[in-house]
Amino acid sequence: MNERATDQRCSVETPTTAGGLILALVGELSARGVPWVYLRNYEGLPEEVGNDVDLLVSGGQRDPVAAIFREVAEGMGWQELSRTRFGPLAQYIWHPESGATLHIDLFDRVEWHQVEIADASAVLARRRWNGTVHVPDEGDEVYLNVLTRLIYNGTVREKHRQQASSGVVGAVLLRERFVSHLGNHGGRLFDQLLENDWSATAESRGLARRGAWREYGLKRPRSLAVGIGRYVS
Repeated sequence: MNERATDQRCSVETPTTAGGLILALVGELSARGVPWVYLRNYEGLPEEVGNDVDLLVSGGQRDPVAAIFREVAEGMGWQELSRTRFGPLAQYIWHPESGATLHIDLFDRVEWHQVEIADASAVLARRRWNGTVHVPDEGDEVYLNVLTRLIYNGTVREKHRQQASSGVVGAVLLRERFVSHLGNHGGRLFDQLLENDWSATAESRGLARRGAWREYGLKRPRSLAVGIGRYVS
């Protein structure tokens, strides 16, 4: 990771595009020493942002980060339209002159309903600098792409299957990431997915869910209590 990134603010003073604004906002987080990770769909920045921006921050930091974003955005001529919570904290920011809108989803947990499926603090600690933004470590990125789709939909998308089987990350590192997040169930899940050429099965989805319940429910009841509290509120 390029350590200079932790001290850099975006050089754009008054961005009028969503891509320019998000770089200015995360640059401000780095300048203030707030850790963050741009979880996915970062390849086209700043020209392309996509439908939304998924950012992971430290536990309990969603509201403070949203407040920073509002402060910085308004100082650059943008307006906060709304904030909503439906899992992540969703923040909508609008530029009245250009009409550009930025939708940011702020996560401080990586979860399936009330149960975590990854150790967010580990993802933040292992982050890497890609020259534009902080992104997940290669192994964490593959794990998150595979697990999120698998545990919610019971499938693994073709592009994520290709990412997992490309060999760029390496089987040893990738298996370690599955184990670090889901324990022994993660190791069994990795072996099964590898054997099936990264095609999901009903058993693999069950392994993922059981691993999440064991690692973040039984072993970390405090994590489960936080998730349940948010889920029912």
